[in-house]
Amino acid sequence: MRTDISGASLLTQFKLRQMEIIKEIYKHKSIAEAADSMGLTAAAVSKACVEFETTMGITLFHRTRKGMLPTEICKSVVDSTVTIQTELKLLSEKIILSQRGEDRPIKIGFQEGPGNAEIFRALRGLPSIRNYKIGFYNQKREDLLIGLKRDEFDIIILARNCLDIDTSFVEINLHKYGCFVASADQCHSFSHIFDNWHIFGKKTWALLPVGYAIRDEFEALLKARKLSRPDEIIEYNSRSALKWIADLYDIFTIIPDYAMKDLMQFRNISKPEEVEVDFIIRISILLKSGFHDKKHIKNIIEIISTNDS
Repeated sequence: MRTDISGASLLTQFKLRQMEIIKEIYKHKSIAEAADSMGLTAAAVSKACVEFETTMGITLFHRTRKGMLPTEICKSVVDSTVTIQTELKLLSEKIILSQRGEDRPIKIGFQEGPGNAEIFRALRGLPSIRNYKIGFYNQKREDLLIGLKRDEFDIIILARNCLDIDTSFVEINLHKYGCFVASADQCHSFSHIFDNWHIFGKKTWALLPVGYAIRDEFEALLKARKLSRPDEIIEYNSRSALKWIADLYDIFTIIPDYAMKDLMQFRNISKPEEVEVDFIIRISILLKSGFHDKKHIKNIIEIISTNDS
């Protein structure tokens, strides 16, 4: 007989504990190792897995001599388990804080970029917010937007370029800076680079990792113009690493206009006046509509904006 797995029926049939056990079996590919990691007997773990399969009418694992090999549907069950556990953890935090009568910790998500360290130091040091519990979380722009929508963040700081803002978000402009492309001995505008991508796309590029504002916006511009990524990319995450790469390779890299002096220290290069800075990174604060009226959030936004100006 076919199992009824409609939404309401499904909720009444599965047990989260069974799903947690399945996740461990998926991780270890072994009943015995999953049981050991959870402090259970192998019999109890096997029984929970079989009961879930029977209830749902699906096969989660192929039992082989090499271990428990997960099926395609098993991966979906595990992904759902992780999502549910995350949501329950967030709910638990909110309930505990509500019972204590405490404010929810202020969570600030940010995309790696210039000025962040100064802003965070300013926030930490101000007596007016020492009573606030503040967490800083560095994530990719896409993850920040998803997190803000799911109330995982109160505020996010990210690059605004090539982005359609959700109508439920409030945007506060923070700052902007220009960028240009530097090669071994000269600077280039982005329009020149993109117009001749059939040449420059074959060069070696030194780029910051994905998650940094400059890298993410560069990738977004390439995608918007239907251009492929450079054939060869060397990633760096510090000025010293960039210098080392530049000494070894004939590279192209993206330089913010405020870092021109640093570039000139280790490259025989000057920025000719005729090179147009035509790539502008716009940094914004985003938060959900209504949140900016809350006193502590309003104070933090004011501190960030003042420190950044």
